[in-house]
Amino acid sequence: MDPLKIEEIDILQETVDYQTVRKSRTMGVASIIFGLLNSATGLMSLADNPLNMIPLLLGILLLVEGIWLCLKPSAAGFLVDGVLFILLGVWNIYVTFYNYQQYYATFYSYSYFYYSRPSPPSPFWIMLGFYQLVWAYQRMLRYRRFSKTSNEKPNEQISIRAKELLETLRKADAVSSPELIDFNESEGVWKGIISGDACIFGRFGGIIFKSFQDVLIARHGEVKIATLGKTRALWGPYKGAPKIQVDIGMRTMKGVMKPESLQRYERFWASLP
Repeated sequence: MDPLKIEEIDILQETVDYQTVRKSRTMGVASIIFGLLNSATGLMSLADNPLNMIPLLLGILLLVEGIWLCLKPSAAGFLVDGVLFILLGVWNIYVTFYNYQQYYATFYSYSYFYYSRPSPPSPFWIMLGFYQLVWAYQRMLRYRRFSKTSNEKPNEQISIRAKELLETLRKADAVSSPELIDFNESEGVWKGIISGDACIFGRFGGIIFKSFQDVLIARHGEVKIATLGKTRALWGPYKGAPKIQVDIGMRTMKGVMKPESLQRYERFWASLP
């Protein structure tokens, strides 16, 4: 791919943001799956307790929202999806605590010598509820990140250029791109390369497909990495790795970086104009 020029940075950033939001269709698929599961669960247990109308309604809303995201993905979908997952997570946590309360009340009402005591509720639902709250938080962060992304389709030539850019970043390794660096922060692993007048960073992720969840393009002078000491990890790939603060344009992140990656930054990046 031809090296990037300064005048391309802004339009390419807008284009990759648009393409990233369009990939939220995979998030819509996840919402459809959860919508079907919750609708079925709520419907089957509706006769047991009228409160089971809540997961039934949430399931229907998730189903509708998932179809909407698949047909017309937009940044607003992150916000709607986040709100629905908050409600679903709170419900799953609440109902699990309620079931435990009912279980212990029934359990202690049985005679010590009566062996047919009820089985305890599964902890699966409370764990799922906490995961859903985490997913909701991630959706909210993505909404904040992409809320100003235009829904207008970019020029076809620019779109092709942006896709080539992401493919170059995806395939980059220490052999083909000796300046390659990567670091881990709270939302995932980022990798970055230098291309002409710009630096390109991408964060991988996704539930169904391995794809870029975020891409940042910045001028050389807008990228700074500062060390903040060492991690306390006792094992794993980041044992003794430096803690870092990364500034990419207006974005600031904190995480950890492997020593060899930090060495490549100091060798290839730190001296960039």
